[in-house]
Amino acid sequence: MTTLEDLAYLPKCIDFQDGTSYQRLQPVTDVRQCHDGFPAEARILFYCKRTQPKDQGGDDLVLKVKIQVVNEGRRSTDPVAGPSDITAAELKALQLFRDANSPYGPQLVGFQIAVQGDDGPMPGGYITYTVMTRIPGQAVLALSYWSMPFEEREQIQQKFLEALAYGIDLKMARLWLTEAVVSDD
Repeated sequence: MTTLEDLAYLPKCIDFQDGTSYQRLQPVTDVRQCHDGFPAEARILFYCKRTQPKDQGGDDLVLKVKIQVVNEGRRSTDPVAGPSDITAAELKALQLFRDANSPYGPQLVGFQIAVQGDDGPMPGGYITYTVMTRIPGQAVLALSYWSMPFEEREQIQQKFLEALAYGIDLKMARLWLTEAVVSDD
């Protein structure tokens, strides 16, 4: 599974259990193999829009699709219910950004797990659909970052460090709150 044509079995509209629906639009990335977590996955990002309920907007969203794939060189080639350990960690981070109403990261909008049909790369394996907000701005490489004057690069670096510090503070606050709740029991 290396091309968009290989994903022809994916639905154009995904219906979530909470009654919302999202339409896949143009891809943001190509299909990428991810063998660093368990189980192995292929992933691709799409722009998407909410189609149900119609009155809630939602035209500025991203849909990340992850599909369990066979990886004969690793622990298992059997279908699992999902999500992978990497996806579970991503969901925690997206929930953290959403709960803090963070301006520095995407926020979780919805998550759905489905079972691959016989036309998937691993029948019976999982497919995850993660809908998140889009982060405003442009990719620094698209801006020819390394060709920018030093002062402009320094401004970008300062904004990056500000966002990084916010993320670290957020993580530390969550850890502190978790420890405080545990120690009160």
